[in-house]
Amino acid sequence: AVYLLSWVSVGICSTMIIYFLTHWMKMEGQITQMLLAVQLSALASIPVLVWLSGKWGKRATFVAGMSFWVVVQLLTLALRPEHAPYAIFLGACGGVGVGAAHVLPWAMVPDCIELDELETGERREGAYYGVMSFVEKVGTGLALGGVGLVLQLFGYQSGGAVQSESALLALRLLMGPLPAVLL
Repeated sequence: AVYLLSWVSVGICSTMIIYFLTHWMKMEGQITQMLLAVQLSALASIPVLVWLSGKWGKRATFVAGMSFWVVVQLLTLALRPEHAPYAIFLGACGGVGVGAAHVLPWAMVPDCIELDELETGERREGAYYGVMSFVEKVGTGLALGGVGLVLQLFGYQSGGAVQSESALLALRLLMGPLPAVLL
């Protein structure tokens, strides 16, 4: 359940970032910089997350990474179009949470497999990895379907249309507070 919720959050943010930057932040020309900031910080955070998991344990490091990401997502709600440099900074900070969501659950799977073998005497790694992959696919599907449904309900117009206040509110809620609540 924890992995599913974190993966739905990853999916929502991945889906919403372009809409949010284009329609709310008016940063169409800076989408590449934002995506680079998120992905490079996620990549750069992995060695730190691995080191922290050796010190604190994988669970505590995951909780810390998700907690940090919650703060970043909540701060996203305060962004206004004139805050473009802060948006990229927040994106880079959010990359730490994205890195934690990608790496730490998968790092816990071998521990679960070993514990399961100790308790049952059976090796069922295929089942564990299959469930993790399935949860990832379900999370992505829920995120994509949910985002589309919410945007439709709030009156989002595709293409270059000017968005209504309710559609802009949906963009902001989907990019910030909703992932924070799920995390």
